[in-house]
Amino acid sequence: MTEKKLTEEDARMALSDHAIKKAAQLRDRCGGEMTWPKFLALLGDAEAIRYPCRVTFGAEALEPGEFAWPQPLGEKPQDGFCLWLHPKFEGRDADCLLLAAYQLVVVNYGEVANHEAAELFGATLCGMEREAYYERVCALADEVISGTE
Repeated sequence: MTEKKLTEEDARMALSDHAIKKAAQLRDRCGGEMTWPKFLALLGDAEAIRYPCRVTFGAEALEPGEFAWPQPLGEKPQDGFCLWLHPKFEGRDADCLLLAAYQLVVVNYGEVANHEAAELFGATLCGMEREAYYERVCALADEVISGTE
């Protein structure tokens, strides 16, 4: 009997499915509604987030026009990450949640993370439809690029 060879599409679908399931699990753990304070608390929970992660507001580690970046803190993912968020979003909890959720897939999945998994994870975690989530993240990213709020 010949075994079916897995394709790149199979891997992409598996990643997307896992991202949705993980986000739904985290949302359920937080009582069905994700907030910025609940999200920050999850970052310290090894059962929730694969590798240690903390949030820092600042632009010094970001490229021009970049809204966030999960900076590795060492050679191995186990060393943790600093999730840099652009300082223009500090105090804007709902927006911080959307942007940080998008970047969290890199912490959880590493180099195999892609925009589709980020959108699906973020939308599911935040209780939004994927398209609405994507549009809001794009609008927030545009704020950084244009320098507006």
